[in-house]
Amino acid sequence: MQGDNTSTILSGTELITNGTKTFSSGKHTYSFSYTAPASTGSQTIYATGMSNNSSNQWNFAPNKTVKIVSTISGINNEPGLPSDFLLFQNYPNPFNPNTTIVFSLPKQTQVVGEVIDLQGRIIEKLFDGILIAGQHRVQWNAGKLINGFPSTNGHVSGIYFFRLSTTESIKIIKMLLLK
Repeated sequence: MQGDNTSTILSGTELITNGTKTFSSGKHTYSFSYTAPASTGSQTIYATGMSNNSSNQWNFAPNKTVKIVSTISGINNEPGLPSDFLLFQNYPNPFNPNTTIVFSLPKQTQVVGEVIDLQGRIIEKLFDGILIAGQHRVQWNAGKLINGFPSTNGHVSGIYFFRLSTTESIKIIKMLLLK
């Protein structure tokens, strides 16, 4: 709701404004959002106001009728539930030494996430387990482990792959570690 510097509140289904309004060219404009009902039919928007002259008369704006001619169907209102198994490019890429990998699952499933070197060797398994449907993020720190052991330098600069496997599909992205 936009208006002058007065208080405007929602009381039940009515917008109520207290205070004096400044008119410009005999008009004062309010902006608001309206959510139509889920069924067809019509609703009327009413506007009234009390004048600030000595007669304190009520002023009525023309009523506005909103007609709902059809309803919307087939929209999935569940946020965060993807329709496909997706693996997005890691970011940042190139990276040093941390990168984030984002993927989405349309349903709960067994998932394995592995980092692979150019020779096809699995150098780190980032996770292996059942994940719920939705979007997931995992971070890879290429500076902390080599072959499962702590390292001061971590993995060498170069190209690595991240392989994401489910019981139904496998997706792979290419990642570049630059030191």
